[in-house]
Amino acid sequence: RVTSTLERLVDPGRPVPDTVLRLTGIKQDELRGATNPDAALHLLADFLRGRQPVGHGARLDVEFLEAAGLWDPSQEILDTLDLARILLPAALSHSLPLLSTEMGISQPRPHRALDDADATRQLLLRLREEAVALDEGLKESMLALVAPYPWPVAHFFADALTAPNPNPGPETAVSVEPARRGKAADPPPDDPTAVAGLLGPEGPLANLLPGYEHRESQMQMLLAVAQIQARGGTLVVEAGTGTGKSLAYLVPSIARSVRHRERVVVSTNTHTLQEQLMNKDLPALREWLPWDFKAVLLKG
Repeated sequence: RVTSTLERLVDPGRPVPDTVLRLTGIKQDELRGATNPDAALHLLADFLRGRQPVGHGARLDVEFLEAAGLWDPSQEILDTLDLARILLPAALSHSLPLLSTEMGISQPRPHRALDDADATRQLLLRLREEAVALDEGLKESMLALVAPYPWPVAHFFADALTAPNPNPGPETAVSVEPARRGKAADPPPDDPTAVAGLLGPEGPLANLLPGYEHRESQMQMLLAVAQIQARGGTLVVEAGTGTGKSLAYLVPSIARSVRHRERVVVSTNTHTLQEQLMNKDLPALREWLPWDFKAVLLKG
């Protein structure tokens, strides 16, 4: 439960940029005659005294407080951004607004300090629930990793991982082997044209893909990828938005991997695309394609 809150508007003594006003919804008139910055900082210092500070992506906040002389450099913050990256690695985004939306956390005024703080509080509690619900074997491994360290994140996991799970389920294990029900026994075709035909208007995926539409540029790219994989070499493709590039390289790559029993590495330029492939495109292709395959996400 929330026992106390602190919220102050501060008069910076100069106009606030319009971009900040639009982002926060604060009006310039609200700041005139508001709390003096030094007084507000000391109120915050008193409020934090004796408490473990928690923030989300709070490095800049800490640097600001250090510059104001109100933060001991030896003190560490518990950052829910770090916790979310550990406990929710497959989230499409780890920003506070998008995590709040994804997890159903109330945040009526995004980018307002008190609302962001309360969303962070709710997120911290949800992340603790995620940690408590982890597989017992995984908990033991994580406890062994954090036990030697005095960091706030280590204390968080030491507490959460030893707490009883209020909703224990049956013993579970994560399997990287895909289900094999209803999959074809025949290997994928070796002919690049036949592989490209999978996405053609007469191919098997046409009736399975939601909202399927034939895209000639996608077919050309898929055929080019399949051909270069068959004969070797380097292929450079420039394809515009809406081509359907992901399927154009994933389908022939999966076909080659299954037929030749070899790994295919897909290296993305952004984490967003990496998450899209792993959480959307590959699960869909695992369901639609007539062969079994497995995929893993490698993070550095």
